[in-house]
Amino acid sequence: MLSYLFSPQISSVLLQGLKLMKRSQLHPFIKKIIKILLVMMVNSHFTLSNQEGAGSYLTMYIWLLTFLRNLNLAETQGKEKIKQFLEKNTEYGFNEKDLLQRAEISYKSLLTILHAKEKSGHKIQISYYFGGPGLYLNGCILSYMKKDPESFHHNLKAILSYKSIIHSNRGKYYKEILYGVSGYLHTLLVVQKLIQKEISTSHFYANLEKDVEEMVNLIINEGIESYDSKVDLNHLPQDFRLVYTFHETEYFGAAHGLFGVLYTLLSAYHQNYDFFNKEKSSLTKILLTTVKASLKYLLEFQMDSGNFPSRKKKHSSNPSVQFCHGSPGAVQCLLLASEIFKDEKLGKDCFEAALLAGEDIWKHGILKKGYGLCHGITGNGYNFLTLYRYTRDITWLYRAYCFVITKDDKHYREIIENYDFGNRYKVGVSDYPYSLMLGLAGDICFEVDCLLPEHAK
Repeated sequence: MLSYLFSPQISSVLLQGLKLMKRSQLHPFIKKIIKILLVMMVNSHFTLSNQEGAGSYLTMYIWLLTFLRNLNLAETQGKEKIKQFLEKNTEYGFNEKDLLQRAEISYKSLLTILHAKEKSGHKIQISYYFGGPGLYLNGCILSYMKKDPESFHHNLKAILSYKSIIHSNRGKYYKEILYGVSGYLHTLLVVQKLIQKEISTSHFYANLEKDVEEMVNLIINEGIESYDSKVDLNHLPQDFRLVYTFHETEYFGAAHGLFGVLYTLLSAYHQNYDFFNKEKSSLTKILLTTVKASLKYLLEFQMDSGNFPSRKKKHSSNPSVQFCHGSPGAVQCLLLASEIFKDEKLGKDCFEAALLAGEDIWKHGILKKGYGLCHGITGNGYNFLTLYRYTRDITWLYRAYCFVITKDDKHYREIIENYDFGNRYKVGVSDYPYSLMLGLAGDICFEVDCLLPEHAK
């Protein structure tokens, strides 16, 4: 019912975003100038990342394609109203044919640039958000949509090639999700989930269980060693947790800290439950022991408001409320933990902590920084969709919609446009205003997910 009531307002906001995105697309990859651009991009700060760079467009195109396909399968009261909106606004590229074409052009262009960058001596980046794995993952999804198994396996082979780079540079890559090995593991898990229904005789079949296990093992071992390589896992100290640092700081948040790493480890275990429990019992015991201890450690830092500090030694009366630092980055991990450990006290504690974090986001999650997934209103709002799926409490869905339609509120817009927190090129504007994590591409993904909350990622 809520989808039906709110779809006109959300659709209006979505249309504004699509218009802006179309204006921003200046077709930088036209064949006649591609060679000139390659030289410029390889030797400049141009980024093809899914975080802030040109990869954002490709991710958004795929997100919209997925939305259109899910819409045809959906059973929702607002379905026909949404379809009517799309039919009236096809000029903005919101149709499957146009999106596929744009995605294909974007993918091929970015692939050419990636190859040039990696050959030029730039440090090879290994996560979904930054580097080749994210691009090849989008290539896998695109190939799967087009029913092209040859291209799919070509992209998958490229993703798996980064394992040797990670192993040969052990200790040189962070373990967090944004730049590090957890971000690479996330890539493997998305591919694995994409093809989970494929049987062994399928042209798209691939068994990635051992590849996932390999990365889980590496991440856990480094987390233990960073705490104390001699620690007795049968008699853990009270302050034990898996330890990971980013720029020599031990963070708690999702982007650079422990919540993000734990979420990836729990996702790997949950998605490969039978494999871990039946074939990797020793690793599973270590995984569950260390993850449980880490969760208990983090729960001790939750404030009465529901928020979490960005790190252990930081005491602030006004901590961040955003995906990268604070309660918004904790909710996904806590809810997944509550599902996995539902028969234990820890599971109940994680669930209550997630609800409390959700209340903190509702009270403090409309940020002066504006929109975007990483540290903006959009990323905060995504947690309400997850809380709705876990609780079936329509209050959370209503709150997600409220965060979307703040874009139509003149009062909020004026505050955001005039807020200066000191490190932006232009006051009130994101440094990457059309990107996935810091701009409009991410906002559009959230808006379409609000139209079909049952399929939200």
